[in-house]
Amino acid sequence: MIHKDLIIAIDPSLNSTGLCILPVGENTPIAYLTIRPPVGDPHRLKYIYDYYRMVFDTYNQDIRYIAYESQMHQMRYGYQSGTILELAENIGILKLSILSTKFIYPNVSIVRVNPDIIKEYATGSKKATKEDMMDHVDQRHMKSIKSSIPESSVNDVSDAYHLARMVNNRISEDTISDILYEGWF
Repeated sequence: MIHKDLIIAIDPSLNSTGLCILPVGENTPIAYLTIRPPVGDPHRLKYIYDYYRMVFDTYNQDIRYIAYESQMHQMRYGYQSGTILELAENIGILKLSILSTKFIYPNVSIVRVNPDIIKEYATGSKKATKEDMMDHVDQRHMKSIKSSIPESSVNDVSDAYHLARMVNNRISEDTISDILYEGWF
């Protein structure tokens, strides 16, 4: 089945990035993915970059939106400087991957959303826990998530799932332009 106008939603992480691929205007994602680089691998960032490129190349001209969770809150609150640097590098790799895709497919729009906005959309509370986020995934979709990825990545993919649905909702309400992120192009 060919899908035009896909949303690729990403919950970036150094250890377990969650991805959800949802066709615009539909309720059921077509794929749940996770990026889990080998722990301690000195080539971790290349592994992450290559995986993003593989996903973007796989769905290429069908991608209409790439949405990702901003990690600025994690860089401000209680993280050690080494972790902050690694998070920044990770977001840099994601941006480089997106930028490469955007040059090839200029109709791709970028959405960057703070985690508390995603939490509020999904659960009604900006202070939702990972468990709350997982509890608010449609049970049919949660079953599909659990059968698609390692158990330790379910929470990351759940966040990406809610982000994809939020973007889809904004598209249907014609309010997507409020959250488009074009600042670094």
